Parts: sequence; C-alpha cells; structure tokens
Amino acid sequence: MNVSPGPVSGSSVTVERMPRRLIAYAALTVAAVALVARVPFRDISKRFGGNTLAIHFAKVLPGDDPRWAQPAFDDRAWPETLLYNRSDHGRRWIRKRIDLDARDETRALTIYVSILASHETYWDGVRIGTSDALDNFYALDRAQRTRGTHLLAIRVMPGGVPSGFHGIAIGDMVPMIRSRTASQLIPIAGLGVFIVIGCYFLAIFVAARKRRDLVFALLCFAAALLVGVETWRWIFGMPYTWQPARLLATDVLTFAIAWLLPSFFAIDFRLRRAPLWMAIFAAVLIAAVLVARSGGSDARCLAMFAASISMCASILIESSMSQGWRILPRAIGVGAMAVSLVMGGYGFSDSAFFIAFCVLIVSLLVSMAREHESAKLRAARLEIELLQKSIQPHFLMNTLTAVMEWIEEDPAEGLRFLEALADELRIFGEVSKEKLIPLARELELCRSHLAIMSCRKGMRFELVSDGVATNATLPPATLHTLLENAITHNRYDGDRIIFRLQQRSDNGSRRYVLDAPLAKRASRETSEGLGLRYVRARLEESYPNRWSLDASVVDDVWRTTIEVPA
Repeated sequence: MNVSPGPVSGSSVTVERMPRRLIAYAALTVAAVALVARVPFRDISKRFGGNTLAIHFAKVLPGDDPRWAQPAFDDRAWPETLLYNRSDHGRRWIRKRIDLDARDETRALTIYVSILASHETYWDGVRIGTSDALDNFYALDRAQRTRGTHLLAIRVMPGGVPSGFHGIAIGDMVPMIRSRTASQLIPIAGLGVFIVIGCYFLAIFVAARKRRDLVFALLCFAAALLVGVETWRWIFGMPYTWQPARLLATDVLTFAIAWLLPSFFAIDFRLRRAPLWMAIFAAVLIAAVLVARSGGSDARCLAMFAASISMCASILIESSMSQGWRILPRAIGVGAMAVSLVMGGYGFSDSAFFIAFCVLIVSLLVSMAREHESAKLRAARLEIELLQKSIQPHFLMNTLTAVMEWIEEDPAEGLRFLEALADELRIFGEVSKEKLIPLARELELCRSHLAIMSCRKGMRFELVSDGVATNATLPPATLHTLLENAITHNRYDGDRIIFRLQQRSDNGSRRYVLDAPLAKRASRETSEGLGLRYVRARLEESYPNRWSLDASVVDDVWRTTIEVPA
C-alpha cells in the first residue's frame, strides 16, 4: 500500500523564514520614506519645459493696499519669502520684479499663476486677470514685454480654505499650454487599459472566486480613478475650492494602489497568513504617511509609493528561492516602478507613474498568461492520467477475464459485474475533465470500483461513510485512488473487508479520514507511487498550498487523512 508519511503540502514553505527578514525590509522602507520626504520641492519650470522662468522667492506682506500693485511703491522693507509649502490665512500681496531682455520682446510670453485662493494679477500696475480657478494663464501683449525691469504683483484673497501656493512661472504661451496637454495623453491612454483589464479580471473573479483576481481588478480600478483625479485639473480646469477634496482623493487612491500592489504579490506567492501581511502593509503605509505628512500631498504620495515598491521588492527577494524564474516578469515591473520613482521625483505622480504602472500591468499579465497556460497543460496531463487509470490494460484484461468466467458460471452475476465495470468507466469519462466533483459522485465511483473488485477477488468490499456531506467537493478519483492502492497492495483474507470514511470540520477546514484494513502480510514501510503522486497533484491544483495529506498505521489500519479548505 503506497502512502506518504507525515503532513505534506504542495509547494515550498520558504515563506516561514519571511517574518524576520520582512521586519528588516520594513525598517529599510521607513528609512527610504524618510529620505523621500526630504526631497526638494518641484521646480515649476520642469513641469512646463522649454525656456520657462519659475518664481520660487518673492516679497510677501499680509494686508491689503491698492498702492502695492504699483511699480513705484517702495517694498524694500518687505521680507523675501520662499513661496512653497506656505499655508496662510487672510489677505496678502506678493511682489516680484522680473527683468526681460531684447529676446523676450519677440516671445509670446504668458504668466502662469496657481494659488489656492481668489486672486488678482497685476503687471506693472495694470490688472491682467482676476480668477477663482486653480490654474491660470495670462498672456502679455507686445507693449507689456519690453526690455527692462517689470513688476509682477498678485493680490491674494483667501476664501473658504487655507490658501497655499502652487506655482508662478513665465514662459512661451504655446509650449507651456501644449506641455500640460501632452502630459495628460499617457494617463488618458492608460485609463481605458486599466478599466478594460479591471473589468476582465473582475469577471474572472466572479466566475472563479480567486482573491488574486479581485485584488488585481481593484488595483486597475484604483489606477483608473487616479488618472481621472490627476488629469481633471488640466483637461477641464477647476476652482481652487475643489483642490482639498482632489488632494484627499489623490492620497486615498495612492494609499489604495500602494496597499493593493504588495497585497497582490502576497496572495500571488501564497504567503501564509496573507490577511495578516496585508494588515502589516497597511501599517507600514500609515507610518510612511506620518513621516512625510509635513511635506504636503506630493511628499505623502511619494512616500507611499516608495514604501509599496520596497515591500513588493521584499516579497520578490524572499520568493526568488522557491519561485525561481517565475518572479522575473514581476521583478521587471517592480523595477520599472522603482526607476521611474527615482527619476521622476515630485513629477512621478503626473505621468511617470502611469508609464511605469502600464509596464507593471503588462509584466503581470505576461506572467499570469504563462501560468494559465501551464495550468491548462497540467490539467490536461491530470485528465490523461485519470483516464489512464481507468483503462489500464492489466486491470481491464484481468477484469474481462473474470467477467468471462462469471458469465460461464453465473450469467446473472456476470451481468452485474459488467454493469459495475460500465458504471465505473462511464463515471471516469464524465469526471475526467472536472477540477472538482461532488463527494456523492466520488463515492459512487468508489463503490463501483469496490463492486468490480469484489467480483474479481471473490470477497465483499464495502465502503462505510459516516457523517460525510455529499454536497462537498473533492478532486475526481481522490478517494478512489486511495481505495485502489489499499486493495492492490494488500492481500486480504476473509469474506468481508470494510473501509471507513469519516469527515470532520473545524477551523475553516474539512478533514477526511479513510481507514483501510491492513493485511497481516502487508508491508508497513511507506513509499510513494503513481497513485499518491496523482492525488497530490490533484490537491495542489484545486487547493494550492492549502492542503495536507497524512498517512500512518493506527491500530492495524492504514489511516489516510486529507485536509482541505472548507
């Protein structure tokens, strides 16, 4: 009788070594986040490209006096202030003197102003615009862009939210506007891809109920929503009062993506206690947000992405020993995210993220497609093995010989023999393509086989099932194979041999205990043959890394215990 001693599982359990190493990786993640949080503010000129002058420092004074718009006003007593990372209340004025040369006279100059408040913009004392919008472009006519020193004055009138500074820049109108439009093309192109792939994997989840597919679908939907939040500002424009809600949505969606990404890898690589790891990932991301909270939304998002990529890399490194080359496509995708984050800096969320995320999605799809093809080949091989088990020449020849003898001696008994053989072959044909079958069907297959073997061996084989839920499912021919092994590898004596099957359920699992009588002359040594390899393969296919099989001698019976999820 071929059995396997001790509990076994279908794949490597190197994940047991993960906790201490992942704690170390988490510490490195927090350190990386701390560095990201100290990244200098983004130069607004890099957002627009070309020959653009970004204004980072200017003279700022609280209060409100119309004379402050005039170039002749003496502002030497005003303090010069860094405009970024300010959150002021009350009215104030911003003044900045700008020098233009002869080349600027031929340029179509425009002034970009983005402030989280209502504002009036003056050029040399002349009001050129009033706006409640977040992003504003004010064109200078030919008379306003003469060579010499000019005064840019902005009257800031905060409304319902604390005012903040987003950027002031002067440059060529067409390149500035075109750069903002062109930068949205990549995210918009990715929007359709993310939605289609998300819907596809959501449909797969509904059909197959695999958590990995659900997490992947949610990841794609979160990325699609982030595209909408990031691009709305530049495509449709928006009032400054919407910006706090937009930043909150950006933070929430970034957190969702940063959490779902390592969670996907945790489920994909079947880490034990995956829900616990997902909770740890959330805690690390919260810590990253707290570290970077003073740097604004951009710093928080960068910190969350840095932590997420670090956690994904940790899982890949730990899984490389057990997964081998399977991690390569995933590693390429995570590597693209890491390189893009380092190179993009504060501009990562604008468009670099979406490019890197598309690369990541493609790499994950390639990897999952390869695994799907491997699963199909494995399923086909198991189907062939099951059919081979049912039509073994040795088994059929011996059975047909026994049938001939029974027909000559007892036609009625020979007819029952043929019916039992036909039933077994029919059931084999019906279940060979199935991944899981109802236990009632499996028991029917077992009893058909026992009826055949009863006729062949000249004794009565019976299967008694106590408290077994027949509506539960198991891989086809699992119990049949165990009974076949018991009969093949034991020389039974006596008129009646009883096999007992019991079911026990606890802690979210089902445990099936099959007791097979042990003949006195049977070997008690354990070994693994084709039958047990088939059972293992079927269990791994249906319950990857979530099953166990234990076989041992207990009171002169072979007790085989199979445990699967409930």
